[in-house]
Amino acid sequence: MGARLPQSRSGRVGDLAKLPAGRLGGHLETLTVLIPRSGSHRQALAIAAGETAALVGWAAYDVGDPDTARHHYKTAAPAGREAGHPAVVALAMGRDHRL
Repeated sequence: MGARLPQSRSGRVGDLAKLPAGRLGGHLETLTVLIPRSGSHRQALAIAAGETAALVGWAAYDVGDPDTARHHYKTAAPAGREAGHPAVVALAMGRDHRL
């Protein structure tokens, strides 16, 4: 027997799946606020922001919201470019291309 996904009170799995996306979005907002005044930590925070934006995009896609997913993938790529981190750029562009 396979594992069963937990369901919300409404009986829909999607309701619970949206919780991590919201929390990740809050994390991304915090990173975005910190980057301009991060000094020597700017590159590390830009990488974290790019990776987080890609993860938020993935979570949005997972709950059936491709428009939000695309928005976050298009946010992740510039963050990766700013940080000089081609892996983040490739991740975001690859995921966006699959939509």
